[in-house]
Amino acid sequence: MTFNPSSNIYLTDVPWTDTYKDILNFPNINEQTNFFNKRIRKTFSNYVYLKKDNAIKVEGNIDDLITFNYLFYENPQTNKRYYCFITNMEYISENTTKIYFKTDVFHTWGFEVQYHNCFVERCHVTDDSVGANTVPEGLETGEYICNAHVIDDHMSDTLNDLTYVVSMAVDMSTIDLEAKTISPAGMHKYNGIISGTMYYRYDFTGLISTVLEELTELNQLNAINGLFMAPKELAPYGSTAEKLNQIPESGTAQSYTNTIVKQTTLNGYTPRNNKLLCHPYNYLLVSNNQGTSEILHYEDFSTSSCNFKINMALTPGCSIRMVPLNFKGISENDDYGINMGKLPICSYNVDMYTNWLTQNSVNTPAGTITSDQVNIGNSFGSGVVNMLGSALSLNPSGLLNSASSTFTNTFNAVLENKQHNMLSGISQGNLNSGDVCTSTGTNTYHFYKMSVRNEFAKIIDNYFDMFGYKVNRIQPLTINGRPNWNYVKTIGCNLTGNIPEAELNEFRQIFDSGVTCWHNIDTMFDYTQNNK
Repeated sequence: MTFNPSSNIYLTDVPWTDTYKDILNFPNINEQTNFFNKRIRKTFSNYVYLKKDNAIKVEGNIDDLITFNYLFYENPQTNKRYYCFITNMEYISENTTKIYFKTDVFHTWGFEVQYHNCFVERCHVTDDSVGANTVPEGLETGEYICNAHVIDDHMSDTLNDLTYVVSMAVDMSTIDLEAKTISPAGMHKYNGIISGTMYYRYDFTGLISTVLEELTELNQLNAINGLFMAPKELAPYGSTAEKLNQIPESGTAQSYTNTIVKQTTLNGYTPRNNKLLCHPYNYLLVSNNQGTSEILHYEDFSTSSCNFKINMALTPGCSIRMVPLNFKGISENDDYGINMGKLPICSYNVDMYTNWLTQNSVNTPAGTITSDQVNIGNSFGSGVVNMLGSALSLNPSGLLNSASSTFTNTFNAVLENKQHNMLSGISQGNLNSGDVCTSTGTNTYHFYKMSVRNEFAKIIDNYFDMFGYKVNRIQPLTINGRPNWNYVKTIGCNLTGNIPEAELNEFRQIFDSGVTCWHNIDTMFDYTQNNK
């Protein structure tokens, strides 16, 4: 569609081009008109319009006009102003130049189109809060680096202050060496876990030797069910002198909370775009220092800091588990919990079970416990009770039954095979490392604040500065919202307007190709400006 304005034509120059990679956006038509009126460099009247090739012959030497790249004119019939890119100039004569041009559809029709909801692939978002934008970008992150290493001091102190716990099927407070009698332990509960034995605390190995001697004198040495190390915090002394070494019963696991401050810099670099504070550019790596680790995203914590709950239960090897709080919408998210590696289980020369467990115990990585393991544990636990009942010839309330003669063979044939099956194909987790970590004082939870390197953080931040974030959602097409520029790229841009169809299609192509809309001519192309 062409026009014959038969009026003045105005030459000027602008910093944008007909590629529409960058455009200057005006808040209203009056500001647009005033802007171009102030930039008029040369005016021609009564020019000749050549319809066949969108060109005009103007009076002037080409050398005087060659620096102009833009023109605009008005159609007297419609009082419509048309903005055009100068695409070429041709020398006609000393005083005549032919100017070729094409319509700048954005500035000519920008206030006559209606923007609708469409699929926005990328844009500068209006909500840049941490975690609001997590669509993967597919950008190169390079090798990660640790910004800070934090250990769980409470757990470290707890696991560095250990005592010895002896599990016995007899009640040591009832021992009578003269009468050569002692009562059975009965049923007890420790941290909510039922046990057919009683737990006793001994801070010195010499005390354990004394207990062994007393039980030997009573011919009850097999009453010892297990000997293991445990935190003193989990194994307090009894309340009376008669039961000083007897650990009191408890109904629930002991617990405490730990808080880790979120990382807000990346290898010393503070990003302008908050998407860089999210995974995969910034994250928390949690490890039990024994081969089991979990990557946690800061943005998945609904609290300002990363909070964890650590639960502890008194069992052979001790059961310790840490779970993130208010993570991924769950108050205590057990799916992302990490078990602490076992504490040392001590051996002695009369208990086959403890010796086998000590020599073959495995720190199985978190999340690999199967129903087979549970069944084995139940079957094996029953076997231990049966064996002890037979050895001690005790039958308190019918709790201890006769032992199976095939216990040892079943133990070796079934449990050993199942143990091998459980571990087949597992590539993470160190074997038998709980003991050495305990002996070296490193058996605790470790938090590593990981991020991309400073170099990659700057590269990605600059990229986000220029092109915003990948959003991939249907939303209103907006070219405002940031103080200096907005980038937007659509797929199948949805625009309507009472304008020529060919130019409406060209208008749509501008946004489908991606365009940066600048809001201030003085800061155009200056990406160092604040654009938060």
